Amino acid sequence: NPSVRLMRAFYFATEKERGQGAKEKMTHALGNIASYCPGSSVRSLALRACSRYRASTGANNDPASRKAAAGALRAIVVRATNKLQDGGNSNVWSNTILPIAFLGQKDEEP
Repeated sequence: NPSVRLMRAFYFATEKERGQGAKEKMTHALGNIASYCPGSSVRSLALRACSRYRASTGANNDPASRKAAAGALRAIVVRATNKLQDGGNSNVWSNTILPIAFLGQKDEEP
């Protein structure tokens, strides 16, 4: 599916991009494209972003990766709300993704 590849490309590009304006535009586009992708692909990307967020905390402090993951999660939650209905077998949206999106929004890293 080309939309899934485009969504993943935007996610990985936000991690690599240094300009704040470009990051915000790509994150916004990622959220919009996620509303057209299949629910399982959006869940998969969101879980990958959650694991990247967790891996970039503590001793492996990587603020850029953490901010990109939190931004992607927030963009999906805000712009692709139709995907929150299908949480899979363990309801990953309410158990895993939404808490990390909230914590990422409150991150005080500059």
